[in-house]
Amino acid sequence: MNVNEALSLYCNESESEQAKFLSRLGHQITIFARDTYEPNTDALSNPAQLRCINEMMHRILGQQFKLLLSDRYPDDVFIRMIFDMAATCGFESYLSLGIKDSFKQSRK
Repeated sequence: MNVNEALSLYCNESESEQAKFLSRLGHQITIFARDTYEPNTDALSNPAQLRCINEMMHRILGQQFKLLLSDRYPDDVFIRMIFDMAATCGFESYLSLGIKDSFKQSRK
């Protein structure tokens, strides 16, 4: 899923559906972040990527909280921001998978 597809879907959802989507997306990203762990150790194989992922999570959870307060980034700005962050840390394919799954799961 590219940024334009995500914009089309996210911007047309109700606030309630956006909150569900953000919750699921945050969950998915924590799963994908595990790929930065060194197997069978406490070490990290890609600490820089994990730091970037943490910053994405900060934005996603912040947007979810602000959504509940009706004081958030505009929808298009938010989606572009997380895609830009994913590109910075080489996380685009994971973000795309997470977004696809999150839309699917949040609509059940």
